[in-house]
Amino acid sequence: MPLSAPESRRAVLQARMTAILVTVLVLFVAALVVAAIHFTTLPQRTSQHETLILGQTRLAPGSTAALRVLVRDSKDAAPLPGAAIQVALRPADGGPQRVLFSGETGGNGTADVAFEVPADIGETATLVVETRSSLGRDAVERNVTL
Repeated sequence: MPLSAPESRRAVLQARMTAILVTVLVLFVAALVVAAIHFTTLPQRTSQHETLILGQTRLAPGSTAALRVLVRDSKDAAPLPGAAIQVALRPADGGPQRVLFSGETGGNGTADVAFEVPADIGETATLVVETRSSLGRDAVERNVTL
């Protein structure tokens, strides 16, 4: 028996709604699968390399500043000897970054870093400490007052 016009429209509308619901459900399941894959593989994609900085946030222009850099394995806190270190200051006004120290960690995964604080860098700057090892790389930025 043929459907009347209102019943036919209702059937078409119901079919469209069903198709939309199925599409939304498929997209939701796909998003869940992607999220599950992302979070289960996250440990393999993150660096085990961790950098810690011990030092002041106030530096005196024209003087020698000192800080300690620790580089370690983030999984078991084992020191990472021989990790490359670069310390720089980036002026708050957007001028070029100045490299103040380059070196590497000792056998205990630490380095005592000393550098001359530029007298002409401005009142505030960002201290940038970049480290690299066989386990990855890290960059730590700290605002400092001069």
